[in-house]
Amino acid sequence: MVVSQIVSIPPRQVRWARRHAEARNEFYEDETDWNDTREGNPIEDNFVGIMGELGFAIYYDLQVDANIFEISDGGSDFTVQVNNEVREVDVKTRRKYPDRLWVKEHALDADYYVLAYIDRPDDPETLVGWRVELFGGASRDKLQDATRVESDYGFWNRSIFIEDLDALPDPESITLG
Repeated sequence: MVVSQIVSIPPRQVRWARRHAEARNEFYEDETDWNDTREGNPIEDNFVGIMGELGFAIYYDLQVDANIFEISDGGSDFTVQVNNEVREVDVKTRRKYPDRLWVKEHALDADYYVLAYIDRPDDPETLVGWRVELFGGASRDKLQDATRVESDYGFWNRSIFIEDLDALPDPESITLG
């Protein structure tokens, strides 16, 4: 059974995440030919992802990479050392309380994936009360062997139920790579 970790996000970092999400989206629109035709709000999508990264960074006392990437972050959010082994980590953050980790099959680029959930305050405009719940993770190899599910958008995902995720590594065992 996976034991989740709940991380409170300080107001100044919520504000930073909002600004960074807008800047990242503006970069996509102004500097690339990126055309996000999915339903939803791309700024909100970036905000959710950044908040998950912040939760992971706070839990492990790491620095968040504030670069604005072209289209994506190259498939990972952090380069860390886990017990002296370098790993690329990608945090997958969900808006709705998740029952599993989903990763696009064509995007299995990181070594390790962490499932996070953004727990919003009642008033999403406030800077106070934001939390991120970190559930556990899975290696790329474990995901490659996981259940294959077609998305509503025509691509394939690999998915692992929460109860089958690996426990999060101990905070003392992780440092920036």
